[in-house]
Amino acid sequence: MIIKRVLRGAPFLGRLVHQLTAVNVLDCATRLAAQAFLTALPALFVIAAFAPQAVRDQLVSSLRTVLGLQNGALDQVRAVYTADDTADKSSTGIVGIVGILGILVTLLSATACSRALQRMCERAWRMPRAGVRVIAWRWVA
Repeated sequence: MIIKRVLRGAPFLGRLVHQLTAVNVLDCATRLAAQAFLTALPALFVIAAFAPQAVRDQLVSSLRTVLGLQNGALDQVRAVYTADDTADKSSTGIVGIVGILGILVTLLSATACSRALQRMCERAWRMPRAGVRVIAWRWVA
């Protein structure tokens, strides 16, 4: 009862609350965060497989600074990103396979993230759903 009186007294708040519930902000934000995480994780494996050692060292330093990694966790990250340039052929093939698989998963995750963002924008601006042609072009892009 009190909430209805407040919303009637401030029409802007009423429209804002209605729009936020229509768009499902919390649901969309949670979905976008999950998709961003699922895109970033395989990308880190791709970087570990194909990036030069200097880039990998910088990434480990950034992960340590941003995430506050210490001790055992930092040692595990360093172990993943430390390349042994004298590795034999069999381990190089495994790194290549993991890297290619990582690229595929990263691309699939990135398109899922873009679809979730598109759905949120369609709801927010009350736009019609995208047609099949747009979806096909998304894969090409």
